[in-house]
Order: sequence, then C-alpha cells, then structure tokens
Amino acid sequence: MDKPLADLCTPIRLLKAHRDIKNGILSRNQTKRLSGEGGIGANEVMKKLRRILNFNRALDRSQALPQWPTEELGKSGLKMWLEQKPRTSRVHKEELPAFWTAIEGLQCSLQRDLFKFLLLTGCRSAEARKLRQEDVNFHRWTVTFKNTKNGLDHTLPLTETLKDIVLTRLSLSEDGRLFPLFDPKAVTKHIKRASGLHITPHDLRRTFAGIAEAAGIGSTMKKDLLNHLSGRDVTDDYTGYTDSDDLRDALQRIEDKLMYFVEMPTSKRTAT
Repeated sequence: MDKPLADLCTPIRLLKAHRDIKNGILSRNQTKRLSGEGGIGANEVMKKLRRILNFNRALDRSQALPQWPTEELGKSGLKMWLEQKPRTSRVHKEELPAFWTAIEGLQCSLQRDLFKFLLLTGCRSAEARKLRQEDVNFHRWTVTFKNTKNGLDHTLPLTETLKDIVLTRLSLSEDGRLFPLFDPKAVTKHIKRASGLHITPHDLRRTFAGIAEAAGIGSTMKKDLLNHLSGRDVTDDYTGYTDSDDLRDALQRIEDKLMYFVEMPTSKRTAT
C-alpha cells in the first residue's frame, strides 16, 4: 500500500511479487499440512492488482500510470506464472448413491436441506444462502435469487420436493432466511467421511448440469435454469426465455433422473 503503482507494475517487480506470494502460501500450507502450491492464490492477487491499476488509469487523465505489462508477462498476463484450468469436478452418476446417502446422513437438517436444494436447482451456494421469505412467491410457487453473479434477478419455479424444502426451512427460520449457514464448505468434510467423495457446493452446480444433459434438457433450457447469459447465441435471442411451466417441467425431469441414478442397481448404473 505504501508503494506507487507505477513502481509496482513493472514486469520484474510483478514476477518477483508473484513468486514471493506463491512461496508464502506454499510455506503456510506445508506448515498446516494443506495441499496447494500457492500459484492460483498468487494469480488472484495479481488479478486484483491489475484491476486497481486499470481503475486508476481511467481516473488519471495525465496517463502517467503504465499499462499492465501484458506482452512481457504472456498473452493473458498470467500464463508465465501458472496456467489455471477450469474446474470440472462433480458427482458422477455412479457416485450419486453414496453421495445421496451421505447427505441423508447429515445430522444437521439445515445442511441436509441446503445441499439437496443446491443439487436440485443448480443455483450458487451464496445465492441460496441469501434467500429470504420475501423471495418466495407462494401464489406461483417460485423463488427469486437477487443480485446474482450476472447482476440480474433469477426466478426459478419449485417442484413438489423443493416446495417441501422451502416450507420446512421457513417453519424453522427465526429471521426469515431459508438457509442461514455461514460456511457450507465445512459440510464437505462430513460428506467425505461418509462417502469418500470431496464435493464442494459449486461442484453440485456442475452435477446439476450433467444430470440435465442426461435428462435430455436442451442447451437453451439449461442456460435459463443456470442463469447463464454469456453463452446465449443469436438463436437463443430469437427463441426468448423459457416459460415458467417449462422450467418447472425441466426441473422435475432433472430430479427424476437424479433419483433414477440414486436408486439404480450397480450393474445397470455401470452399463448406462
């Protein structure tokens, strides 16, 4: 904080800072016996520094600040440090019986209901944990996620299973929040002990998308269910957004396919 941006944002200083941050994270992880070499954490710090530089360049009409040294640091400004591959982890169909059993075995009903809700809606964990009673439309039986990642409200209809979860949570709520859970990632430890699977809340979003594919849900419908706008193409714009009843039907088909995998005998599950 006490160094001028112009001095910080040179290729040599940035590479040294990235290396020092990476080594610092690695050292702490080794002390705590945690995995991770620190490269991704260092990348995230640099991304934030780049945003700060670009913001101040926009405010500085004299253009005294340098541009982010993209060329010197690789095409994306990050590739010389550490390539970050998209995460692809999810619960595979042959793992669903053990995973579902682990969820059912959670002693805390709040944790159990949240993870079921995430798996059956494909929503983001933070968006589910922000839900309040006023976000539920009891006439149309929908929930609206507000201030989502793309900045738009996102409304999903409720299947009968989801209705039961919502009504149960509201009957137990003291402040109107459906899922007042601070850190759902802690639940992954309980699930891993019970099933051997390390699954994060966001992995359930990818699992939902995979089950939707298996249930024959089309790409436009999946984008609408997952609130993905960046992937919409010209054809989607002509088609428009999907009707609420069609979304509810799709969610029911996904739920049915999920339970089919959960209850399927091992021999059939392997062959499918």
